[in-house]
Amino acid sequence: MTATPIKYDGRIDLRVRNNSHSISYALIEQHFDEAAGRILDVGCSTGYLGEALRQRGHRVVGVEPDRNSAEQARTRLDQVIVGTIEDFLAQTTGSERFDAMIFGDVLEHTADPAAVLRRCRSHLTERGIVVASVPNVAHVGVRAMLLAGRWDYDERGILDRTHLRFFTKASLVDLLEDAGYTVEAVVPVTLDVEQCGIQVDPGLVAQVRESARDEALDVFQYVALARLRAQPAVQSARSRFTAADRPRILCAPPLPEWSIGDIRLRNPLAAWTSWHGGAVRHASARQIHPADFDWANVVVLQREADPAVLALIDRCHAAGKYVVFDIDDLLTDVPDFLIAHQHSVWVRPYLVAALQQADLVTTTTERLAAELRTFNASVAVLPNCPRPVPVPSRHYEGGSEPIRLFVASSDTIRVDFLVPALRRLMADPGLSFNLIGIGPPGKYLMEAGLPVAALANVEYEHFGNFLAAHDNAIGLIPLDESGFSSCKSPIKYLDYSQAGLVTVCSAVPPYSDCVEDGLTGLLARNEPDAWYEAVASLARSASLRQRIATAARRKCQQDRSLRSAGDRWEAALKQMMQRPARAASRNSTAEPQPGQPKSALRKLRWLLGNLTQPGAYARAATILVREGPTGIARRVLRDR
Repeated sequence: MTATPIKYDGRIDLRVRNNSHSISYALIEQHFDEAAGRILDVGCSTGYLGEALRQRGHRVVGVEPDRNSAEQARTRLDQVIVGTIEDFLAQTTGSERFDAMIFGDVLEHTADPAAVLRRCRSHLTERGIVVASVPNVAHVGVRAMLLAGRWDYDERGILDRTHLRFFTKASLVDLLEDAGYTVEAVVPVTLDVEQCGIQVDPGLVAQVRESARDEALDVFQYVALARLRAQPAVQSARSRFTAADRPRILCAPPLPEWSIGDIRLRNPLAAWTSWHGGAVRHASARQIHPADFDWANVVVLQREADPAVLALIDRCHAAGKYVVFDIDDLLTDVPDFLIAHQHSVWVRPYLVAALQQADLVTTTTERLAAELRTFNASVAVLPNCPRPVPVPSRHYEGGSEPIRLFVASSDTIRVDFLVPALRRLMADPGLSFNLIGIGPPGKYLMEAGLPVAALANVEYEHFGNFLAAHDNAIGLIPLDESGFSSCKSPIKYLDYSQAGLVTVCSAVPPYSDCVEDGLTGLLARNEPDAWYEAVASLARSASLRQRIATAARRKCQQDRSLRSAGDRWEAALKQMMQRPARAASRNSTAEPQPGQPKSALRKLRWLLGNLTQPGAYARAATILVREGPTGIARRVLRDR
């Protein structure tokens, strides 16, 4: 066998989620939970993925046809066999069985991948799995290339000149199912045309996007998890991923890109499609393409309501579509100390109407669900499930670095009782702290005269990894005792826990509902002395911090995984779609609240009505992102 220059090499960065190696790693880790297993990494290259798994405690055997790559892999893996997977199957006696086999961009290089997968069955344990990634030949770049009458091979990528087979999502599922496996998950890796390196006319790409508009357009690879099926004759599960009658969801939050939409909709629904099939497209409630509307049988709206949203709900029902309305705060009863209070009073009639007319209301906690059931009996609790953080913060004794205290919020929160406690902590000669305030709390603490590093809000997509990059860190989560706050989601606690931080939370709901005091976090009364004692006890003991942080992270991963979020969406959709969708409402308007200025109401109706115009919507969207609801409210009130 002739050695060739190394074609594929690198290091796996588990923080990069949109990557077939990170996805494969996560799928395997989820399968094994905390156990260790025996893994065969087929086409292991220089062993960078297998090395990460080996560091986790697994025994990893690599199969690699390139001698140069195999030599490097031997320094990383337990064993490396030089040759193809066909060579390995011909030479091995099958005495060693594996709990998992990885085919990372390998099957497309084989002449008969079905035969390879069938022969691999005898080398898997009873609960064995296969994790396979393949390029997606239905990518928009390939389709545009075909429109131009071209099929140009390349050195790597989707049209690698060494590829013998080509796959779509459906054909990958068929391959695995026909070979005697049950497909449990199919996860996409997305890249645009430029990132794929496909040279094609942008005009043709635009034509494909306009005419096709399907979910595979930007998918560069699919990563599938399939379990060994003990009896090949058993009914396959391929219908979950290929059946036309699965839910087709058009996700239409107020803005196409915002963190609440990612937390509540985009990430959980991505998990739902990966584990349960179905399909999701994304738009905004103001800019829905007619083809997307016609395609969907479920439309998901979120938080905001106005006459245009009510008209959209009527339009959905007139077309026989189900409407899901997602809401994560008690926006029907916003307290007057919050900046969005007046705005919430004005829009409340529209919000109530939207809640009443939805086929299903989805929300975050049982407390909030109980309040919302006064408007609609069909309420499903879908808890927030943050994305996992692969490398958590550490807690250790000694060293010169101070303890880091984080206080973060994207909105104003009550932190007045924290100030005396923080002053006392900072003055304690036996303790050393760096205080970091993110968002409005940072400004408040700075104005209170505390030595705080006041940072702007961190994009939610990067928040977990940002926290995890700071060792010996404690998250402080103060909250008031109002009914509105008691209905909130404990998302900050979940974010901190996933990142490996230990937390001190106000001893009020929702934190008193989910934190086991002393086990998965500390609960403190909203009094300065209580907060001082809680933080000081953690600052003095790295072992206490590590024990609590580890327990909290473990509980979060067990109870709040994205897979569990997908499972809950599947159950809620199934229950909703057993009933017929509602009929269109005859009354999509609502009267103003008493005391609302008529001139302001006219402005509000004018503004909301004109949001259907793309230019006006873009302007309003910018105001909303930069200034929040009060930015809209100020413009409504101007010159009243």
